[in-house]
Amino acid sequence: MLQGNVLPSGLSNMFASTLDVAFSRTPNARIPSLEAAQLARKLLIMLVNTDPRNGEELGAPFFQASVAAAMDYEVEVVCTATAGRLMKKGVAESLVVKEGSPKTVYDFIKEAHEAGVKFLCCSPNLDLFDMTKEDLIPECAGIVGGAYVIEEVMENDDTKVLSY
Repeated sequence: MLQGNVLPSGLSNMFASTLDVAFSRTPNARIPSLEAAQLARKLLIMLVNTDPRNGEELGAPFFQASVAAAMDYEVEVVCTATAGRLMKKGVAESLVVKEGSPKTVYDFIKEAHEAGVKFLCCSPNLDLFDMTKEDLIPECAGIVGGAYVIEEVMENDDTKVLSY
């Protein structure tokens, strides 16, 4: 991480020459200070195209959510479309990422939750999969609609999005 606007000398020289070239083409361009650069503090992971019937697709999003939470980022995983089934009790417990592994997808969810990841279910999934709030796994912190997702993506400059 950068501290005090100081770059290691090799990088400093590399960035200086790169900026010289870039800004020589744009004479009125301003070089933003490192202090002005704001890093995102929140990661929103959208599980929308991930099909629970393909267990090998499920490891990466939960692992990356756990890593981001361990790095002290705020992390939310919104499960929608077919991936919304993962929020229903009994579904993730019956799935594995790798055939023959004793670790279930639900184990990945629990580990991510313990690391601080917040899981959310998209509201249309309740009707789509004949679920009620009581059917949701305990790690599911709540139910959100499409407006929540759009607002996070469009209005929250502090959020980055990954979709699976």
